[in-house]
Amino acid sequence: MKNYKGKKILILGAARSGLSACRLLCREGADVTVYDRKEADRLDIPGDLNGPARFITGSGGEDIDAAAYDAVVTSPGFAPDSPLMKSALKKGVRVISELQVGLEFLPRSTIVAVTGTNGKTTTCSLIQYLTGGKVAGNIGIPLTSETGRIEEGDTVILEVSSFQIPFSPGLAPDVSVLLNIFPEHIEWHGDFGKYWKAKKEMFLRQGPEKQAVINDSVRDIPGFMEGLRHKTVLFSPDRRLDRGVMSSEGGDIIYIGDSGKKEILMEGGRNPLPGAHNMENLMAALAVCRILGIRKIKDLSGFALPPHRLERVAVKNGITYIDDSKATNMHSTLKALQSMEKPVILLMGGRTKGQMHPDLRETVRRKVKKIVAFGESRKEITGHFAGAAEITQAEGLREAVAMASASAAKGDTVLLSPGGSSFDEFTDYKDRGDKFRKWVEEL
Repeated sequence: MKNYKGKKILILGAARSGLSACRLLCREGADVTVYDRKEADRLDIPGDLNGPARFITGSGGEDIDAAAYDAVVTSPGFAPDSPLMKSALKKGVRVISELQVGLEFLPRSTIVAVTGTNGKTTTCSLIQYLTGGKVAGNIGIPLTSETGRIEEGDTVILEVSSFQIPFSPGLAPDVSVLLNIFPEHIEWHGDFGKYWKAKKEMFLRQGPEKQAVINDSVRDIPGFMEGLRHKTVLFSPDRRLDRGVMSSEGGDIIYIGDSGKKEILMEGGRNPLPGAHNMENLMAALAVCRILGIRKIKDLSGFALPPHRLERVAVKNGITYIDDSKATNMHSTLKALQSMEKPVILLMGGRTKGQMHPDLRETVRRKVKKIVAFGESRKEITGHFAGAAEITQAEGLREAVAMASASAAKGDTVLLSPGGSSFDEFTDYKDRGDKFRKWVEEL
């Protein structure tokens, strides 16, 4: 649409991305209404927007008629089956994401878009570190807040989620990245098939001149690779491929192209990142660098993993405390445990969405001394892992930290890798991780 002057726009959600879209659209002369389910006293509405835009909060949204607007800018908090979204879609109103609004105001640039169930933020951060590009999207930086800072010819690295892709029709990146796909966000999408098809939409939009970096494991999903027209570079940390990015027998990260010639992208000794999951992220980032023509790879010693991802927060009395609060699904917890070498006291809980990884129980049996199950899913976790490890329950994370500390011995690792979302007790995974650090420091 780009010309929003005089257009009536409804923005769903008054969090960071919604407010950023509101600011841009008001600047462009749109008639903007923002609706949030929370009451006004629970929102932080900037003074510069309270006037140029109209804000409707709480129960006031019951009378909103989506058909009265030229477009609706949605957010992940409003699933497609929510009343307002159903109404807008049924009445043919244009429904778009904040990301789509940002794309419409983006100068001509090289777009790298990263999606997947796990590892998106780390991979985007790696690509930014290695390329010097600018990062935005689901990483916590709304694209609409960055359009004025992005110049023609820049490399823009976007973290994109399955919530954003279906409502971002202009997202057809120069390079797309698919790190992995596991069952997630089923309560939003409805089933696993709808989840991976939402992600696939981005790849279907790419023409034959575009490129994609895809985890070879994705080919195990029947139908995913059908209909894709882009050039594809596969990668795998644990499979031998005829072509693509993989590990050599000596531990180097290598690329083999159509000619069969081997090219070393990074020597094994230069990778300081912990865990097999970070090897996956690094391979994808190196594949992107190769596509962009970057052959000289910066030393990774200056790269810091984003917070709450296997982050060591303290060592006390010989006990190591690690914050992996970003592990909001069981596959992430599995990867975290696989990277552990010392005996583990595992803090596990939150809202697990009823999904257990089939390999996790055996890994727990081999790696974990004790599970402290906390939060909403503590009984479910106790039932699932009974017999695999000693288990005790805590009502909340603070109690779980104290119990884990009392159980741990010198040389043990206390690992917060919940395997579930944080919303039963915290604002988000960052809040959960910050509280974990605070409570560890208070021990």
